[in-house]
Amino acid sequence: MYLWQFAAFLSLFGVLSACGVKNGGKNTTKAIRRCQTPDISPQPPLTKPPKSVIMNTAGLRMKKSIIIVVAAAVVLTVLSGCSKKQESGKPADLPTKVTIGDQSTVNPNAIAIAEGWLTEALGVEVDIVHFDSGRDIITAMASGAIDFGQLGSTPASLAVANGIPCQVIYMQGVVGELESLIVRNNLGVKDAQGLIGRKIATTFSSTAHYSLMKYLEINNVNPSDVDIIDMRAGDLLEAFIRGDIDGAFTWDPGVTQMVNNGGVMLTNARELADRGYATMDLSIVRTEFAERYPDLVSAYVRTMDRAVALYRNDPKTAGAAMARHTGLTSEECLATAAGSIWLTVDEQKGMRWAGSSALARTMYDTAMFLYEQGSISDEPSIDIFQQAVTNRYLVSWN
Repeated sequence: MYLWQFAAFLSLFGVLSACGVKNGGKNTTKAIRRCQTPDISPQPPLTKPPKSVIMNTAGLRMKKSIIIVVAAAVVLTVLSGCSKKQESGKPADLPTKVTIGDQSTVNPNAIAIAEGWLTEALGVEVDIVHFDSGRDIITAMASGAIDFGQLGSTPASLAVANGIPCQVIYMQGVVGELESLIVRNNLGVKDAQGLIGRKIATTFSSTAHYSLMKYLEINNVNPSDVDIIDMRAGDLLEAFIRGDIDGAFTWDPGVTQMVNNGGVMLTNARELADRGYATMDLSIVRTEFAERYPDLVSAYVRTMDRAVALYRNDPKTAGAAMARHTGLTSEECLATAAGSIWLTVDEQKGMRWAGSSALARTMYDTAMFLYEQGSISDEPSIDIFQQAVTNRYLVSWN
C-alpha cells in the first residue's frame, strides 16, 4: 500500500470514528457535535518529475483518483447516515420523565396513581410528588419543578392571575363534602354566629379559605370577629386534637380525621355551591410542556376519564384504589366521593366548562375575591382566564 493510500484510509477511519461508527457499526457516542470531513486529496509533488516517470505513473494516478472518489463517496454516505440518525433519535418525541404534583385527596387522580395507569398511558417514567396545599403546587410549577398539578380552583385562579404560565385542562370534580368546616363537638357551635370569638384555622389562598369567607359573608358574620388562622393542612389535625384551635375549614383526609377525633361538620363546600359559591378540584399543566407534548396532555386527561369510568362501573375497586393512595378506608373514600360531583370528559364538554364558560367565570370571580383579600396585587381581567381554560385536551376514555 502506498503512503497516500494509507493516509486516505486513516482519514476515512477518522470520519467513521467521529460519527460513532465503531463497535460493529453501532453508534456508541452519547452526542455528536459535528462531523468534519478531512482533506484527503493528494499533495502535489515538490519538483517536476521526468517525462518518462509521468508516462509510467499515468495509470497509477488514475487508480488514485478512483480510490479517492470512492473514499469521498463513502464519507458522504456515512455523514448522511449520521445526520439521519440524529434526526430520528431526537429527544423531543418524549420527555425522559413526567412529574405530577399531587395532594393525596379523593378524586380521579388518586385512582389513576394507585392503579399505575399514568406510566402506561404516558409511556415514560412518572414521578408523583406530594404537596401539602395548592399554593405549594403553583410555586413548584412556577419554578418548572412539576409538569402537571392537581389543586383547587382558588389556588389555580391565583396562579393564572399572577401570570404563572399554565393551562387548566381538566376538572377533577366539583367539591362537595370533601371540604368541610369542622368544629369541636363539645363547644356547642350550631351556626355561623357561634364562630364569633373562636379560633378557626384554614389554609390561606385555598378553596377551603374561599369557602370559609363566603360562609361568614352569607351569614352576616364579620371575619374580624373570628380569629382566622392561616395553617398548613398537614398541621391542622394535631392542632385540633391539642385544642389549639376550635375548628378548621379543610379537605380530606383531614376532614374525616377530625370528625373521628371529636369534630362535627358545620357546613361544607357542597352547601356553599348550592348558594352560588362552587369550588372545583382542577388539573393544570405547564404551558411550555403542553405546547411541546400535547399528546401526553391528552393521554393524561384520558386516564382521568378512565378513573371516572371505574368509579361509576366498579366503585368497590375504585374505593380500594383511593384508600391505598389517601390512607383512608375504602368506605371513607367512597363516602367522600359521593359528596362530590365527578364528570366524564363528554359531560365536561357538554356543560361548556372551557373558554368563556362557567369555569373561566368562576375562576375570575375567585380571583377577584383574592384581589380583595390582598393575595393578588393587580386587579385581574377575565380575558386571562378565558385563555387559560381550555378543552383542547378533553379526550374521552371510550
